[in-house]
Amino acid sequence: MMDRFTASEQNYQFWRQCFLSKKLEVVEMKAEKHDQEVALSQGVVFFLAKVLEDFGFKKTRVDTYWATQLHQIVHGVVANDSWQLFVDLQTKNSYTKHMRINLGKSLDKIYNKLLSSKINSQKTTFGIQGGEGSFNHQALLSYVKKSKINDFDIKYLYTSKKVLNKLHDGKIDFGLLAIQNSNAGVVEETIQAMAQHRFKIVKKFTIPIRHFLMKRKDVRIIDIHKIMTHPQVIKQCKQTLKRQYSEFVVVSGKGDLIDHGAVAKRLAGNQIDKNIAVIGSRVLANIYDLEIIDQDLQDNKENLTSFLVVSRLVF
Repeated sequence: MMDRFTASEQNYQFWRQCFLSKKLEVVEMKAEKHDQEVALSQGVVFFLAKVLEDFGFKKTRVDTYWATQLHQIVHGVVANDSWQLFVDLQTKNSYTKHMRINLGKSLDKIYNKLLSSKINSQKTTFGIQGGEGSFNHQALLSYVKKSKINDFDIKYLYTSKKVLNKLHDGKIDFGLLAIQNSNAGVVEETIQAMAQHRFKIVKKFTIPIRHFLMKRKDVRIIDIHKIMTHPQVIKQCKQTLKRQYSEFVVVSGKGDLIDHGAVAKRLAGNQIDKNIAVIGSRVLANIYDLEIIDQDLQDNKENLTSFLVVSRLVF
């Protein structure tokens, strides 16, 4: 590639003829144009080769001609070119950054095109952050009523991470998760999960939240030693719990048990210590036959939580 730049015409032609005399192909273009084209040729090839290497692209007994060619490209880049060369090609040419961004968009676009537009053609499938009877369940019922959605299925996924994973995998049509409380701030688990995914926000809405303390009916209050619920609930009831229930250990569960709906379900099903109380919505008492010990534990009586309804990106 040759660019005259500041060279004299005589000097430029001397070197051009020199290269041609050695049977080299001379491509004349401006340096900026060269960088643009390199980003769309070597930049793409090197980047995809490294991605396929990291993916674990291996030879199989049923490789086609094109698969064999691709293996040769990957092997050639990995075996013959250093990591530093790859890094320089990707970082010292500003156009390769734009190439990678556009390549990522195309990957998402093709990936989403392979997913069904709807899990069930007859119903809308929602995946929610909580379990049955949770505040997320309450929020979803409020949303579908206002949106006049009559035919829908609910998948109780308990965590924000599972909701966004299932949405990405095409296992649900929409996800619903709590994002912020008027008193306790952002929902940490949702923020952390959101950082790992790309999605579209369909709707943001807010509902009032009341907290109820519940236990199994066959357990005496004096035998209760622990309260288990979602960390966001603990934040919303922090001062009340400190003032009225300081003798109890207040914890959040691990995995699905981070959700108070899951805690109530396992409590009723003898899957966790029966001497645990749970804080959640009133409806949990009806669903799992629990006894309400106390109500309105939220520190601020005007306690509002915002929720997001999300979908996959449409390109």
